[in-house]
Amino acid sequence: MKVDRSLPGSPSVTVVMATYNGAEFIASSLESVLSQTSPPDEIIVVDDGSTDGTPQVLAGYEASIKVTRQTNQGPSSAFNNAIAQATSEFVALAADDDVWEPEKLEWQRAILADDPGVDIVVGHMRVFGRVEGEFRRPPGSGRLDPVVLRRAQFDRSHLAAPTATIRRSLFARIGGFREDLPAEDYEFWLRALRTGAVFHYDPRAVVRYRAHDGNLSKHEWLIHETHYGVLRDYARDINDRRLVARVLARNRLVVARHRLSAGQYEAARRAFAAAFRHRPTLAAAAWFALLRNPRLTGYAIAWGRVRPRRVLHRSGSQRPPIV
Repeated sequence: MKVDRSLPGSPSVTVVMATYNGAEFIASSLESVLSQTSPPDEIIVVDDGSTDGTPQVLAGYEASIKVTRQTNQGPSSAFNNAIAQATSEFVALAADDDVWEPEKLEWQRAILADDPGVDIVVGHMRVFGRVEGEFRRPPGSGRLDPVVLRRAQFDRSHLAAPTATIRRSLFARIGGFREDLPAEDYEFWLRALRTGAVFHYDPRAVVRYRAHDGNLSKHEWLIHETHYGVLRDYARDINDRRLVARVLARNRLVVARHRLSAGQYEAARRAFAAAFRHRPTLAAAAWFALLRNPRLTGYAIAWGRVRPRRVLHRSGSQRPPIV
């Protein structure tokens, strides 16, 4: 797709989109990409084995996009596939159910043209649909301090992947998204920071995130379970043992709560024990003791079904961001 970019020296951009059974919303997402005031150089969509009407919807855009179909392997694999096909200097991540603001690429291209040393541009994201709100913002704006950003990102995700435009050569240097994780971007940001990538944050809202029943974030406990190993790996990059202990304990408490609610009492007991080892709290110790004693387990189960979220919330557990 040939485009006339309005700003001299602005970089080429390929939009990459992964979709799976996205027929309900993908047309509006593509329309928002195609309606950019500074259009992308190419749009690559990887259909991750959809079984609904997604292929038929995509066929209606065949003159404007490139579509690749693969067997179902997950969003990380689909994004990696699309990125491997891209030819532009930068790739912009796009979800199949979100809506871009018209100036997204124009603003991000201007930032990259003004500061060629930037590797990753992210912007602000608003949430609409089943939930209304805004994604949390990283500390600072413009070029971000890597030490400050690393601490904040380790604590909680502050970088909204659907807003990101990333230098394509960065993927060649550090690798793509990990395909063994259900929320692939969190680890990628920490890896990029570890390898010295330069981040720029634009506080303007560039994406509207659509919250609906099919969103990945409903698998909160699974994200925490798989991210435990990620946190332990990247903990060595954080020069604050108290922060590391708090984040690891919070992760285990979230998992313990879900294991308890699912009736997986031994797994819940182990998660409470791990939380206590990372950060001793009365709540974690009490739950561990209750689940360890067969005579008291019944009381623990009954109480846990009624009050697990309230008890764990007191000890520092909070829900992760929507994305």
